[in-house]
Amino acid sequence: MGNLVQVAKVIYEVVAEFPDSGVPSGHVYAALMTAGIELGMFEIAVSSLIEAKLLRREGHVLHALPIPNEVLA
Repeated sequence: MGNLVQVAKVIYEVVAEFPDSGVPSGHVYAALMTAGIELGMFEIAVSSLIEAKLLRREGHVLHALPIPNEVLA
């Protein structure tokens, strides 16, 4: 894994598994770091997901937002 789209997809899928509590971003990065993902790529992926309104950040906690229908089409 090293492609930005793949990294963003994994981040979204992991965070979406915890709809009530969200997931601390550091925990998500620590898991991806073991797969060779660098911090810069992680931050770009998270920022892109936030900009696309697929994630929101509360402090250090990431929360998944519903995927808009136009993205699924």
